Amino acid sequence: FKMGRTEEELEDTIRSVVNLANRDVGDFGEKDALLFLDGTWDLLVENNPRIWREGERCPVQVYRSGLQKTHGFLSTVQTKLIFSKFRDTPSQAHFDLLSSSAAKNVGVSRIYSG
Repeated sequence: FKMGRTEEELEDTIRSVVNLANRDVGDFGEKDALLFLDGTWDLLVENNPRIWREGERCPVQVYRSGLQKTHGFLSTVQTKLIFSKFRDTPSQAHFDLLSSSAAKNVGVSRIYSG
């Protein structure tokens, strides 16, 4: 691509991007499913401004709609694709732990959101 970078510099950049991407979805890899559920609930409010604005005065239908959208996402997300890996970043053992935690957390959250 003639980017003016060495192969080593490109690999370091890719590793940094992989680490950033994995931190962004880090809640999926939580060992404690309750912490993952807490983060999911925070996203429900974050993704539904009316809930954030109206709080306790917000109609139940708005919460239900948000939960349905969350459940729809969680029902279709491919947990094997949540975390990224490039060569040795993260290590295979850590990647496997993140992936298995994601599968467990999504499974639990499907029960609570459905």
